[in-house]
Amino acid sequence: MKIGAGIAALVLLVRFAAAADPADATKDRDGLPPAPDGVKYLNRDSCGAMQIKALSGNLVKNGSFEDGRWWPVGWDPCDKLGTFWAAGGTDGKRCIRIDTNLQDDQWVAWNEKVLAIAAQAARQTAGDAQTAAEDPIPNPPARQPTKAPYYDTVAGNHGIHYRCELIRVEPGAIYRLSVDARNTCGGEPMVFIKGFFGRPTMTESGEQVLERSIYRVERTLHNSDGEWRRFATVFHPALSKSTVEGKAKQPEWMRVELYAFWPVGIYEFDNVRIEVVGHEEIQPPPQPAAAKEPAKPAKPLKDDEFPVFDK
Repeated sequence: MKIGAGIAALVLLVRFAAAADPADATKDRDGLPPAPDGVKYLNRDSCGAMQIKALSGNLVKNGSFEDGRWWPVGWDPCDKLGTFWAAGGTDGKRCIRIDTNLQDDQWVAWNEKVLAIAAQAARQTAGDAQTAAEDPIPNPPARQPTKAPYYDTVAGNHGIHYRCELIRVEPGAIYRLSVDARNTCGGEPMVFIKGFFGRPTMTESGEQVLERSIYRVERTLHNSDGEWRRFATVFHPALSKSTVEGKAKQPEWMRVELYAFWPVGIYEFDNVRIEVVGHEEIQPPPQPAAAKEPAKPAKPLKDDEFPVFDK
């Protein structure tokens, strides 16, 4: 009897497997199929955002990190201590790798030095440090040791931002941001879109147009893991409620910032894209409420009187 029941159960299992949709084997979280290029989606919202038809090409210069000589063209220089132009990724052969298991004081000082060196190299090469005969960025210092609980590391303090060049904002455009990411430490990296406008400012060198922050979108890549997964979101600069000196102000420029922090570990990013997916009217910011007239002072009460409300 037991043997017969076991055979019957096996037959049912075989029939069920034969009837199952072969495509189910490729589905991932929430029953989601992978993207056409095989990369898995981070979540259902990301999958949905990627189904919207793009109306433009990728506005992020070198979002695949393939182009460059000494570091990716259109992005921050890699300091070789916390940020690396590494082999791998989902779009080509290169990606960005960030290591947050560093002493915070050491990384901050070194990164500032690297940015200054890269700026000097750009001035010496007519604005293009990639044409320098030798790599302008020197080898990094020896890494200082870290230990648990790691609160003095870059992960527990500043975190590491990696930024692209500024991108011109089209008035009224609706955008989609997408990025592929993974990490080996169970962390949840973030991605920022920061918007700016040019504001004439008096400096020691005279009046200059400086970029002032006016718009910000931040997204956390929840449930990121050791597999490459695609995150996508739609954002609306035209709905910004920012004002400058009481007047509505829209961002004129924007940039992507990849951000890795806690816990300590290795984070990787690739295939960063911003695309136009629609258009909408620019919404004015809400008008401040009209100031109420000040209440008239009450008449002083006599010693034997009490205040009466709602009379």
